[in-house]
Amino acid sequence: MKPLSNTVIILIIAKICGRVSASRLHKIIYILKMKHDIPLSLDYQTSPSIYSNDLEYTLGVLVAFSLLDVQIISRREYIDRIYKVTEKRLRMLENSLKDENTERMSNQLKLYIREMEDLPINELVVQARRYIHHTVRKI
Repeated sequence: MKPLSNTVIILIIAKICGRVSASRLHKIIYILKMKHDIPLSLDYQTSPSIYSNDLEYTLGVLVAFSLLDVQIISRREYIDRIYKVTEKRLRMLENSLKDENTERMSNQLKLYIREMEDLPINELVVQARRYIHHTVRKI
């Protein structure tokens, strides 16, 4: 069985999340990677915030190839991006989900993301920080 690429996993996560901010997506993916061992090869910095240059790059590529739509929003002094899988790509992604391995990963991710979808961003940060401390202790 061939492992799924970062790109496919990130698209599946974006599809499940619907509209999702970049800051929220960084935290969700970090928690999925650390808590549920989702096979993503993304490096993260965890101070001062939970952020991945690898994820940012992948999101930029997905936008460039019209796999994701991006909307820039401004909240007071803070600027964020909201991502959503494009309608055209959503159909393409749904066709690719017919693969047994991809469908299994998608169903697994749905369960994990549903646990986090209503949590405020500060609670996601708390959960992510919990995994940072566990990781540091293991080293």
